[in-house]
Amino acid sequence: MALPMPCGMMRLQAEVQSSTTTLDEMGQASESWLTVARVACHVETPRTFDAIDDGGGVSERTDWRVVCAWHRDITTKCRMVVHDGRRELTLYVRSCTDPDMRRRRMVIDATEVRP
Repeated sequence: MALPMPCGMMRLQAEVQSSTTTLDEMGQASESWLTVARVACHVETPRTFDAIDDGGGVSERTDWRVVCAWHRDITTKCRMVVHDGRRELTLYVRSCTDPDMRRRRMVIDATEVRP
């Protein structure tokens, strides 16, 4: 069953970025993000709660559900940078599914963590 999508619903643009690890001149690993795709998307209302991070501090975690055009490069190893005109959201992909198995849309559960 396809998701209902009114006309004009996917009006935001998102950059899909993949993580790459390189070594610097001292031999230390550094992580950088490479943009692999741009997709149209719709971001639903978030769910926010407090979480305890590894250092024992409290951070605010926001879970988002994103519906976007299907793209083969979107995996759980990616992050999405969504531009909505007012702000920029950096969302780390936790799961991505193709609900109707037709390669038209993807439903992505993503997390934004703020200290």
